[in-house]
Amino acid sequence: MSIVSNKVFFICTARESNPLVDPSNLSDGLHYFEVYGIDCKAPWRGHIERRYIEVPHGASWAEVTMKTSGFDTVRRFYVAVPTAKTFEMGDFCKFSFSAAKSFSFRVVSSQTLELVISQFWPSGTGSHETASVDFEVVLHGIKVNEEEVILDGSDAPVRIDAETLLVFEELAPVALLNKIRVPYRPINSKIIALSTDRDKLPSGKQILALTLNYKIKLEDGAQIKPHIPLLNDRIYETKFESQFYMISDSNKHVYSIGDAYPSSSNLPKGEYILQLYLRYMFLSEHKPWMRCIQHSSSLPSIRVCC
Repeated sequence: MSIVSNKVFFICTARESNPLVDPSNLSDGLHYFEVYGIDCKAPWRGHIERRYIEVPHGASWAEVTMKTSGFDTVRRFYVAVPTAKTFEMGDFCKFSFSAAKSFSFRVVSSQTLELVISQFWPSGTGSHETASVDFEVVLHGIKVNEEEVILDGSDAPVRIDAETLLVFEELAPVALLNKIRVPYRPINSKIIALSTDRDKLPSGKQILALTLNYKIKLEDGAQIKPHIPLLNDRIYETKFESQFYMISDSNKHVYSIGDAYPSSSNLPKGEYILQLYLRYMFLSEHKPWMRCIQHSSSLPSIRVCC
């Protein structure tokens, strides 16, 4: 590996140094490299330590205990678990004296777990004592057959099966019903052909726009999040080019907007209109669907979680 510059100066602002990697002379197999930035006057600062752990089959979460010792000033450590989605990247742990702290996060069974720790570079500037950090990682696992439980009043009770594949675990089930899903059908719809100057392809295919309006009534203020099962979380694998929704009241005051990835919003008591806007290219297979456009039962439904 060669570095473009052999010296890097940081004067009040960040500067870049581009590493160039020549892998042509490497042997077969997995290889790994790191680029370190070290303060020449205090080389003990800024060291980054990485550990890779093979998560066994059946593990679902990890408990980590971090123990520090050997220092006489306040220290801050940067801890990250890039492979864990539920662990916030760049968490800082502050230690005023030798102590232990614990945290937990979800892991993915049979995949590699990466654990990263570094002492924050300005930490401990008043001392030359080297801080010692010990990590203890304990993996646990409970497998549940239902990741999300939805209760429907017209269905039979839902059965949840739980099993452990690693070690004996204590399980204390608790049910908390704090969300309700309400399905809505559109109260009206409108489909139009967009401008031929901008929305007509050179091949002659026309871009269309479908607008759907849904009426939502809240007896009390609530935090809501609209879900459109036919469209949400799909961008490239859908025939619709784009989607957009807007929630407003009778005075046209806009409370929330979103797209394929809806977000939650707080709404006070009242009546609202959710306007869903779909843009797509006219295709022959859309003809049967467009003939049914006048019937609300054939239009995309939404679910509102309160």
